[in-house]
Amino acid sequence: MSEDDDSLANDHRLIAQRWLLIANRDIRSAQACLDAASSIPETAAYHCQQAAEKLIKSLLVVARVPFRKTHDLEALRDLLVPYFPDLSDMIDCLSRLRTGAMFSAIRR
Repeated sequence: MSEDDDSLANDHRLIAQRWLLIANRDIRSAQACLDAASSIPETAAYHCQQAAEKLIKSLLVVARVPFRKTHDLEALRDLLVPYFPDLSDMIDCLSRLRTGAMFSAIRR
């Protein structure tokens, strides 16, 4: 592996770590919404969807799969599964998190 290859690998790791840091913040935000005196499940659901999106994007960065700016978890899933087939069940579950659908279910 050349020095350039090492540098590029480190860049990918740093970018993936940034995605995971932000995903962790989304998870903490979701928990705070649920722990509030007057819980806010709709906002918690939004932050869960956001955390899932960032987790998937971090794995795409690790696999060096380019992706466009999107919030479509199913589209991101389709890019990711070929690179992490052992994670396909988990990724399928994450890709089902759709904020609009969650809001509709919560409001009923």
